[in-house]
Amino acid sequence: MKISTTPDGRAILTDISWDTYECLVKNYENQSTVRLAYNDGTLEIMSPLIKHETDNRGIAAIVETILDVWEWDFVNAGSTTFKKNSEAKGFEPDTCFYLNHLEMVRGKQEIDIEKGDPAPDLVIEIDLTASSMARNPIFAAIGIPEVWRYANGKLTILTLSAGAYVEQTESVAIPRLTAQQIQDWLTALSTEKRSVWTKQIRRWAEQTVPSEH
Repeated sequence: MKISTTPDGRAILTDISWDTYECLVKNYENQSTVRLAYNDGTLEIMSPLIKHETDNRGIAAIVETILDVWEWDFVNAGSTTFKKNSEAKGFEPDTCFYLNHLEMVRGKQEIDIEKGDPAPDLVIEIDLTASSMARNPIFAAIGIPEVWRYANGKLTILTLSAGAYVEQTESVAIPRLTAQQIQDWLTALSTEKRSVWTKQIRRWAEQTVPSEH
């Protein structure tokens, strides 16, 4: 086993068995201070810093505010564990949302991707620095249709197409919402009063209600 660390406090361990990963998932299932990601023998362990969490919660608030204005039903599934034994991959997102597949998981106590439960429709990933583990292969194996990745002050929207992720300027999950708009709002959150910031997002949502859902 080899261990390396990243500047934002992530520990990367190699030659880790799937059974060990599952034991760690079980050990940490009742707390939110540690997040795990596993990709074919490589395990990433992280404990989020405050900057990581403020960015994460800020982006989640953008999504929730817009969907509330649009009166779209959703579930913020937070950092639920998603894993697929057959692919030897698993992860815990910073935040994730069920939108189109909400009714398929409503009321469930546990999500089992291996048994056919759907992946979340949208995953939010925060990287204060470049992560040492490439997560796109994990996301693709789990079947995440859209990922928002915020790294080094830039928001990138990625959508799954033919097993690979393609960068987009606009979200599919939240129509008409661009990566630049999300990035601008997140930047503004550090300087504006929360009430003023929220009103700006609500105003945008009121002016861009989709005709169909």
